[in-house]
Amino acid sequence: MIRLAVISCLWSVAGAAESPDLLRFTNGDQLHGTFLGIKDGPQAVWQRDDVAAPVDFKTTQIRHVVLHGGRPLKPLASLSHLGLVNGDRIPGTITGMDDETITLDSPYAGVLRIPRKQVSMMAPNPLGGRVYYHGPFIENEWKMRHSAYPDGLPDAEPDNKDNKDKAEKEKADKDKAEKEKANKDKAEKEKADKDKAIHENDGEEEDVPQMKKLVQVGVRDYCKGEDALMKRQGKRMEVFFDEDIAGRMFQGETWKKICEDVVGKLPQNVYVSFDIDALDPSLCPHTGTPVPGGLSFQQALLLLKTVAKSGRKIVGFDLVEVAPGPDEWDANVGARVLFKLCGWALESQK
Repeated sequence: MIRLAVISCLWSVAGAAESPDLLRFTNGDQLHGTFLGIKDGPQAVWQRDDVAAPVDFKTTQIRHVVLHGGRPLKPLASLSHLGLVNGDRIPGTITGMDDETITLDSPYAGVLRIPRKQVSMMAPNPLGGRVYYHGPFIENEWKMRHSAYPDGLPDAEPDNKDNKDKAEKEKADKDKAEKEKANKDKAEKEKADKDKAIHENDGEEEDVPQMKKLVQVGVRDYCKGEDALMKRQGKRMEVFFDEDIAGRMFQGETWKKICEDVVGKLPQNVYVSFDIDALDPSLCPHTGTPVPGGLSFQQALLLLKTVAKSGRKIVGFDLVEVAPGPDEWDANVGARVLFKLCGWALESQK
């Protein structure tokens, strides 16, 4: 009995494997066999080799009818296809297209004319990239349509591309050179005008008569005209050059002692004009004239503190040359200097 059961089972499997179609029911069952068609009812007519007569099944109980094992009877000659708006795909070669229809030469149904409004996608070469149209492959086969030229656009005049590219490059190079020269000339003129204005004001020692004394700290970059102006002002203008300050500190003198010397040159009422480029450029990298050297942040604060604690009165102040950069660093340092200026100005009022 065991042997007979095994033989029967093997025979049944072999028979099922030979049946090309598959019937799938809504309850999950499935049945191999051959699909013969649909008859009134409607009912699906099903044939099996192990059943004497065809069997009818109600189509309401059928979920799928898989024909030929779900595989094509012959391989496709091309992967090109049309995608329809309902999600279906029809394989074939696109042979024509007009305002109303697309013509497809299909391997199963022959030549089809499909309304364009039912087509969602054309895939002439789906594995070759995002191709929307395939061919022609030579220039003479393309036709351009224009309402003014019903028979096609006139032939373009021959053009030497190499000469055209060369001319465009020469023009671009010439424009660039002219622009650079104009910018250079403009910069030189602005510098000359600035130098001229400085020289013209060299002798105007009393241009601000209300200013009793001008004390500058950390100066390290100046022009010939500014040097002449400092010399003409005499004792009215005291300058503590950055190089001199560094030299004194290298010899062991403290910054506190230098701050006391600076404050000793000031009158009772003091106006502080803080140029941010007096600081080390690492603290203000985007200021207009960054120069190596300069004061540290703490050195600047000690100088302000020394002024306020000396009994002198800070009657006003300003902060200049803070320039924005790609990050917040310049603004961060500038804001902190301004905060300290406010604090020590208030302290000096007590």
